[in-house]
Amino acid sequence: MGTALGWLTGLGGIALCLTTLAGLMVPIAPPPLPPVLVTATVGGLLAGWALQKMRVSPFTWALAAALGLAAVPLAAGPDTADSLRQAWELFRYAVPPVPAVPALIGITAAMMWLLGMVAGAAATSRHLTLAALPPLGTAVFLLVLDRAPTPWWALAAIALLLGIGLLADRGLVRISEMLPAGGSVLAASSLALLLTLALGGLVPQGGLTSWRNTTGSGAGVGSGAAFDLFVGMHRDLIEASSEPAFQAITDGAGTFYWSLITLADYDGERWTPGALTIGRASGSTWEDPRMLPYGETQAVVQDVTISSLQESLLPHLYSPTGFASDDEVLLATLQARQDGSLLLAARTRPDLTYRVESQVPTATLADLATAAGLPPIFSQAAAAGRFSPSTRPGGSRELPAPLRQVYTRLPSDLPDELTRLARAITAGVETDLEKAVLLETFFRDPANRFAYDLSTSGHDSPTLAAWLTDTTSPLYRRGYCEQYAAAMAVLARAVGVPSRVVLGFAPGEAIGPGVVEVQKRHRHAWVEIWLVGGGWTRFDPTPRGDGPASTSSQLAFDPRQFLPPGTPASIPVIGETGEDEPTPDRGPTTPADQQSGAGLSLPLGPIFLTLLGMVALLAIVPTWKWARRGMRRRRWRRGDTRAAWREVSDRLSDLGVARRGSQTMVEFANGIDPAFAAVAHRAGAGFYGGKSASGLTPAMERAEAKLKQIFSTRRRLLAWLSPRSMRPGSGLSPSAPR
Repeated sequence: MGTALGWLTGLGGIALCLTTLAGLMVPIAPPPLPPVLVTATVGGLLAGWALQKMRVSPFTWALAAALGLAAVPLAAGPDTADSLRQAWELFRYAVPPVPAVPALIGITAAMMWLLGMVAGAAATSRHLTLAALPPLGTAVFLLVLDRAPTPWWALAAIALLLGIGLLADRGLVRISEMLPAGGSVLAASSLALLLTLALGGLVPQGGLTSWRNTTGSGAGVGSGAAFDLFVGMHRDLIEASSEPAFQAITDGAGTFYWSLITLADYDGERWTPGALTIGRASGSTWEDPRMLPYGETQAVVQDVTISSLQESLLPHLYSPTGFASDDEVLLATLQARQDGSLLLAARTRPDLTYRVESQVPTATLADLATAAGLPPIFSQAAAAGRFSPSTRPGGSRELPAPLRQVYTRLPSDLPDELTRLARAITAGVETDLEKAVLLETFFRDPANRFAYDLSTSGHDSPTLAAWLTDTTSPLYRRGYCEQYAAAMAVLARAVGVPSRVVLGFAPGEAIGPGVVEVQKRHRHAWVEIWLVGGGWTRFDPTPRGDGPASTSSQLAFDPRQFLPPGTPASIPVIGETGEDEPTPDRGPTTPADQQSGAGLSLPLGPIFLTLLGMVALLAIVPTWKWARRGMRRRRWRRGDTRAAWREVSDRLSDLGVARRGSQTMVEFANGIDPAFAAVAHRAGAGFYGGKSASGLTPAMERAEAKLKQIFSTRRRLLAWLSPRSMRPGSGLSPSAPR
């Protein structure tokens, strides 16, 4: 029975490991993944079984373990070092499912060989807990890595197998002597329920994504396991490094910004990518169709060669529609976010090459203004001969309401100063186009005391409101692209304009016909505004003298010159003057489970479940003892002297009163109190004398009463938590009385 249960727990845990691994790894080339792992597992099980049967020396065990580890260099091939480096980067940065590169297959096969060895040896020797814990612990670890929601059946299976292992281990308890028929199954199921509650709080339902990487974009996007892209941007800008990040050959006309990722959520302190959906990159439309550019676009092919860039995101132009590469790992695992961002399984590396086909909008401000029906600023400029409407056809598609809510959402506690400032800047205008142009012009105007300054970082200023409105702060309106893009996007949302922050690179430098070199110092952040007539439109509020021109510079006039009559001529310094105004309804705040790992987010639900799980784990020992005591009580009332003595000896063991090996149970009981000796005499008579155990129940009641007299309440409560009576040599076996 014990050996069978040992194999059940060991094989069950290993099956869970194999099932979880199948969802974590994507085969990309021979050898096929499942047969390799199954073969390694079976080999380890047979090796553990045989070595345990033969009772070999530790040296032989070490040789058998080394045999399994040999799978790593065998799978990695001749270039073992590079293959291991690739596997290590996948482990550190990749988001499951990861490509099953040769070294990763070898490492996984070695792990399954070792797990099989331990499970096979432990099951053969009837150490059920040892057979269950390593594979079940590995299964929990793999479930934590998995981005997919953790299935309830996996947690229940782990808990059930662990419960069987704990209850049936020969060194912990003897089920056949303690439980009635079917009691072991009932006890294991009850323990499984408790462990499921515990594991339900400890294993995130979204794998790592609920606390490490909700963007699903691996390293460099504010994940808890890597670094914030803003930090890398600041470092590269300060160093002003001319080291190439990548080179690109393009066949389109124009100056292009290179996008890495868009940030959709603002939590009051920082912008984060948000929980946009992620899927396999395929077909011709990778971006959410509702956010695709419309109106005039041009198809641009980009042949990109990575130089020194190390990110989990691929630089590309606007909205990708096609992708090609000679890299098998990249092709097998490339993913796209809802915003069109391209994600790798690990990080870019030198000489990585790929081709992206994109549709790049070509709409100008004239096209957008004409599509919007010539808003007042533009119509007045046209009447004054300062603006010419476009003759190109434009669209009139609005951003769908659900997406508009996402891209205008702000925290409910956004400072009123920011709302007042945004209203003051855009006073007198109604359309999103006019508001966007006025906001960008506000940041670009030197008269507003904005200065480009790399000596500050994104977190030096206490708040965005202080950065924009506190004239006494040494950081007042001083910063680089991070602060400017973040500020403009927030102010745009404060007046109801859909906006997002984009991280990437400025256009770079031309080094040949159609060839650009983008250097580390070209890292940049800008804003995109959704506008009727074109969709997401770039605006660059950063007042950098050697940087790209603003979008508003397309205009041959200052838009503030054509504001409607009655509009204030100047913008008040918010924070020094002006009355508080009520903050408009900005929609619900960003849910915690949709925020990026850039700032560690711990929702109350998982915290509660974790605490509940800890309480459940703490209750396992006393719950088991309570059930054990109840079953023994029923048995000693029927005259079972074995159950009576074992209960007394276990109670004393948990209280710290242990029987010495030379003592009989009568000697041991007499040394404590005659009340216990009465139970010992009856137990001895029943064990060895074949005499009737009359008066057993009253004797047990007197013994229990004496326990309460001798030992304090505190000590008895602590004894409930003690596992002493569940360990080997706890005094369960009686000796003949003398």
